[in-house]
Amino acid sequence: MIALLTALREEKSALGKDWGLRPAGRVQGFECETGPDCVHCCTGMGSERMAAGVRLVEKVFRPSLFVLFGFSVGLDPELKVGDLVVDERSDSGLLEALLDSGLSLRVGPIATCGFLGSADKKRAFGERFPASDVADMESESFLKAAPAGSAVLVVRSVSDGVDTDLPLDFERLVDSRGFPDRGAIAREVAKNPMLLPRLMRLAQEAHRATAALAEFFAKNHNALGLYARSRA
Repeated sequence: MIALLTALREEKSALGKDWGLRPAGRVQGFECETGPDCVHCCTGMGSERMAAGVRLVEKVFRPSLFVLFGFSVGLDPELKVGDLVVDERSDSGLLEALLDSGLSLRVGPIATCGFLGSADKKRAFGERFPASDVADMESESFLKAAPAGSAVLVVRSVSDGVDTDLPLDFERLVDSRGFPDRGAIAREVAKNPMLLPRLMRLAQEAHRATAALAEFFAKNHNALGLYARSRA
């Protein structure tokens, strides 16, 4: 079985219909879907939530392959929205197979960050972690929480570049379950309608990031399934 984990609901849409996922309700507070030989768990943002999600799917479903995917902040100025980065700590045998898939994938360490909303913060963070092309809140905790000796894969898509200033302080606009608070965001836009074009641009960039992940899974769906069965 493959355990597929995301922090955001929007990231899950990259899986498309190939996985045959259907809602399975909440398991210990987490949104889960199940399909043939796979489970998807959406944890909400943050390292602690992600680690708890990994422990949950390990206990309940006993997967042979753990896959984390989603959005990351670009730290390298050369990276564009939608570029894909795979953490170098991913399973070496699987990584070798994926690099032969024909997709352009960067491989390297993914740094752990908090919310990086401004270009200045992104550049300063990138200077502290020059070996990392991208950063996010969940990759490190996912890798640490995965059972020792298990097969893991971390693939991230750049959702906003190092020179991008986000239109809102999204750290303040998160609900109790770690998801963007849409009501709070709408209220901010109502107070300042000039934010709307920048939010629309951000949504378009998220769509490009999701499309890149969708292409990754479309090309590698069978390969991931075969690899998981070989590890079972």
